[in-house]
Amino acid sequence: MLYDYNRDKQRILMTFESGDSIYRIHFGINGFNGLPNFVGIDRSSNGTDWVTINSAATDWLPPLRVAAVSNGDGSGKYATGGNHGNVDKTARGDRTALNKLFQVRADGEMLEASRSANVETIDILISNDIMGWNTTLHQPRYIMRQTFNLSFRAGSCEVQAHLEALEDVLLARDSALQCVTVGFQEQLCFYGKSVRQPYVNGMSSGSKGSAPDVMGVGLFSEENGQMVMWLDRHWEAGEGDMLHNDHPLVRISGNKAYLAVALDVDEDQHDIKTTVALKAGQSYRYRGGYSWQATANHSGIDSSFYYHINGKSHYAFVTGDGKLVTV
Repeated sequence: MLYDYNRDKQRILMTFESGDSIYRIHFGINGFNGLPNFVGIDRSSNGTDWVTINSAATDWLPPLRVAAVSNGDGSGKYATGGNHGNVDKTARGDRTALNKLFQVRADGEMLEASRSANVETIDILISNDIMGWNTTLHQPRYIMRQTFNLSFRAGSCEVQAHLEALEDVLLARDSALQCVTVGFQEQLCFYGKSVRQPYVNGMSSGSKGSAPDVMGVGLFSEENGQMVMWLDRHWEAGEGDMLHNDHPLVRISGNKAYLAVALDVDEDQHDIKTTVALKAGQSYRYRGGYSWQATANHSGIDSSFYYHINGKSHYAFVTGDGKLVTV
């Protein structure tokens, strides 16, 4: 993998080959709150002429919907952190999050200056403080700390997250990971439930009660290849203990895909007003990630992808009859 780090702009590009395509992932300070996040994806057939698959100021590492139990300002529920301000539930008004830590390492070496080189692994450490939907106006204060450990390899990004309540809170939504689906909107696969099917905005993997084994979603384009977003459903908050049976494990909305470790909507994306109470100092963790590659076709296999857990390579594939196999 080739990286190009711009210290002044606090942006890093990571480039790798897959099949006949070359992919370039943009990461760095992005969006209304100026937090480190994914910026976009490019593709090339020759490494010189690039086509932008998608690019947006929106968030992939997620915002939260969380409220302080005490001394709130009475504001209605909306997302804070990510790309969200405190006006009209959009990127307007005042910032609702503050980045406290953003470190980039190439094969273990901290990057203190702009540099380009070949590398096996890019590791990124991020810590953000997040306001609640009812702590942004009269006496603004941060009520959650959100920390991410990202590890990029050629074609894969592993994400481990640690969330801590800074005071007593009610958590309504933590999507764990999300992504912009533009450029990969021809087909999708809910890994653990289905084979490839047409992409439809507004769909979900169904309720957790009816589809409890869904680990992620694959997004496919004949021209651009595939992107997969996944969550370890056998580790900590990924096991779904903070979710109800009515909650979907994956949902598609507004040109984005979302996972879930805490949620306030049902499989039809109607608000069902569920929350999780967290005491000051209480925390939870999850791990998941992203995978990008040229689409591979194999007899009897619907689709497959490559990912990492704690740096170890794993593969997942779905057989033509819909069975998910992970190794």
